[in-house]
Amino acid sequence: MHSIFFSTKRSLLPLILSLLLLHSNCAEDSPVQVVQGTVPEVSNLVAPVAIYNGSTREHIISIKVKDPQGNENIEDVSYEITKEGATTKTTQGDLLDDGFHGDVIAKDGVFSNVLSASFAQGDTGSFTILAFALDKDGNLSETLSTRLNIKSGSQNSPPQIISVDIPTSVPIDSAFNFPIKVQVNDPDGANDILNVSYAFFPPASAIATLEDTLADNGTLGDQTPGDGFYTTTLSSGLFTKLTDHSLRIQVRDKAGNLATPSVAFVRGRPSFSKAPTITAAAAPRMINATETTEITVTADVTDSEGLADIDTVQLKALLPDNSEVDFSPVLLFDDGMAASSGDVTAGDGTFSALLPIQETGTQPIDIRFMFTATDKGGLASNPFERRFVIGFDNAPYISDLKAPSQVQINPTQDTRLLITLDVRDPQGLSGIALVQFRSFLPNGNEAGNSPIQLFDNGNSDDGDDISGDGIYSRAIFLPSQGVAKGDFRFVFEARDSAGNVSNSIEHIMTVQ
Repeated sequence: MHSIFFSTKRSLLPLILSLLLLHSNCAEDSPVQVVQGTVPEVSNLVAPVAIYNGSTREHIISIKVKDPQGNENIEDVSYEITKEGATTKTTQGDLLDDGFHGDVIAKDGVFSNVLSASFAQGDTGSFTILAFALDKDGNLSETLSTRLNIKSGSQNSPPQIISVDIPTSVPIDSAFNFPIKVQVNDPDGANDILNVSYAFFPPASAIATLEDTLADNGTLGDQTPGDGFYTTTLSSGLFTKLTDHSLRIQVRDKAGNLATPSVAFVRGRPSFSKAPTITAAAAPRMINATETTEITVTADVTDSEGLADIDTVQLKALLPDNSEVDFSPVLLFDDGMAASSGDVTAGDGTFSALLPIQETGTQPIDIRFMFTATDKGGLASNPFERRFVIGFDNAPYISDLKAPSQVQINPTQDTRLLITLDVRDPQGLSGIALVQFRSFLPNGNEAGNSPIQLFDNGNSDDGDDISGDGIYSRAIFLPSQGVAKGDFRFVFEARDSAGNVSNSIEHIMTVQ
């Protein structure tokens, strides 16, 4: 829970009175005149209308401040609260533009702080809130004031913003209207909502270019009156740059209570921008994880708008049942920080990540890495998949068998079959000595030409396309006559040069 941030500085009101008195006494005689456009400008003082002393709820005091020399020239923004008829202040404090203490957006020119009924120490009645700003040159703004009523008992509950539905990006070089939909709730009933408002801010600006209200009455694009969804439309013409614009949503009820504001960001993008492309991805094919270790994965990404348009590159690590592993998803970086991200060269389009890998126990685990990239306009790249196996011993691992399940024998010529198998080894493919399958006839006997070897040699006669890619292949020709009909059973395995045997895969092929 926030607490009131009290100022340790003296009240500025005596200074205000002294300056006013000095000005009234010396205005005719002094050759020095007040220079216009140097005094901080204050507006839009927002404060609760009433606070109940039996409530522990915190309220927001805020004021908008603009200094002609820039808001970095602001020294202090302060408030004071005095009970009517009293000669001393009840409390005082600073208003801050830091993104904390009840402030929503830092450095947006709205200075805020939180306030609860405890400042009145159980007292009730009418109080006056004063707020003002002082710059570093000693220039004091005008003082804004409002009334605050402290009541006995407990107040009604503040409204809530449930959701904000708004596009994540809008093309800047087009002209159309798009909807904003805000779902709100008030524990004291829908009729307690006074208004739902928004303020639209351009990039890096503290000045809203548009402020208005949303409707739940069937107008401004609202479809169902009174359903708690407030709607309006905005023009794409508000978006001027290829970066984030912000929208601040606020709800006020009839008692003056404010909801916690919500800020949504919408990114400007070109109308005809293209999604990024992942051209390659790399990960170890297999490791033998007998203890926790790290591996480096990379993805090569291009974007027609340049690498600066890339927002995120990430991977999801999926188990065979499509559930994600503990560390998934993972962001990849092109920052040149080899120690933290595994990336070697910053800005080269190769995005990298270090992944923690733990021992698996007694069975290998087959993991799919799904890489995707998203640009700053929200466009997603093509997905790019890489498979990765965590082994538990030094044996090879086979998977991803591709073989026909049914074969219709051609009565006039040989029938060609292609079988491929993905083979991996913790020591690398150079250690693979043999990949084969045993063939069993429909009557259960092993075929005379069994076992049959598969190759990774790039020889098209054997059925292999690329040498050394870990995909072992074999082209088989069945003659038009003399082949037994029924179910053939194939059992696949791989062996390495040390004699370690892989897992086995069994496959049934029906010959008709």
